[in-house]
Amino acid sequence: MPVPRTVYPTATTATTTTTTTTIMSVQDTKVPLTAPQKVPPHVAMYHSAPGEKGVGGGKTFQFEALLPSLPLPPLQETLDLYLDSVGPHLSPEELQVTRAVVDKFAAGIGPHLHRRLQERQALKRNWLEDWWMHAAYLTFREPLLPCMNTAGPHPLTMTNWKPSTDTAFQHGALYLWAVLHFYQLLREERFKPHATREGQPLSMEQFRWMFNCTRIPGQCVDSLHHCWRTKEEGQCPQHLVVLCKGHIWCLDPWDAKGDPLTPPELEVQIRQVWDSCEAMGPGAGVAALTCDKRELWAQNRDWLKSLSLENMKNLDIIESAAFVFVLDESCPSNSEEVVWEGLCGDTTNRWAGQVHVSHLDSQRLHHLQQ
Repeated sequence: MPVPRTVYPTATTATTTTTTTTIMSVQDTKVPLTAPQKVPPHVAMYHSAPGEKGVGGGKTFQFEALLPSLPLPPLQETLDLYLDSVGPHLSPEELQVTRAVVDKFAAGIGPHLHRRLQERQALKRNWLEDWWMHAAYLTFREPLLPCMNTAGPHPLTMTNWKPSTDTAFQHGALYLWAVLHFYQLLREERFKPHATREGQPLSMEQFRWMFNCTRIPGQCVDSLHHCWRTKEEGQCPQHLVVLCKGHIWCLDPWDAKGDPLTPPELEVQIRQVWDSCEAMGPGAGVAALTCDKRELWAQNRDWLKSLSLENMKNLDIIESAAFVFVLDESCPSNSEEVVWEGLCGDTTNRWAGQVHVSHLDSQRLHHLQQ
């Protein structure tokens, strides 16, 4: 069945009755499109040609099972590296005390603990990954914005196509088109596997977590809702979520053949979102709840889900989206202000748990990522 070129607005309305409360309602708004005929996508250097094999070509994840396990450094090497790391931050007296503690550890319980690490390494391909994900990432309890997420500007100012309020939607549409093509490359495993200069394959596992991934709040520890799949592995949600003026929209950016809409077509879609939000006025700004401390967002998320089945469905739409695209009213004048807006801007227009968030303001693009 052909995929309709349709914007699906999810307006956050905070409608309350005696039996149910819905934070958002989904309705279809068909947008007439008069865009020019599609042209073949630009063939970039990172494409793998059909049938191309070997390092530097072939399928994106084809070498993962062949890669060696994460090495475990010798105990003394770890201890020496620790002393080198803390040395510049300590006074000579403090460094002397620290050396004594390290020597006591090396002569005492250190070797026993290192043997336990060796046993763990023998059973796991990556002996550190689970610990790092849990202790350094998912147990963080403060607001993700601005305490953990990172942000950065898209370098439009370094190109001949300078950002301006007149071309903001064109920039946004072209950016969406490029990201959707990259998404398609990953799904089809046509993104060339990375390798060292000597031809040794490198892991591409991180690319699996770029899309369709949301951090779900919990008490004491969060979890990751990850539903991205390659085409060989099966289907996965391919819609986008668009945030604008406190409203939440769902956008299907693919044509009937499964290819991304053209930049002019995408421009029509995001202009329609903007114009509709202008007419509706400020939305409920439910996204601001995601910017609270993790325990509080977990409690509020459970409360929202308990109010209605519609809330549960719409939260799933947001949390399973390929990525989030934000239309902002801010107008930063330099890169520092861009980063500030991404991390400390309008919280009603930020879904803090989404791993991949892109912002379009009236001047330029910028990225927010966990």
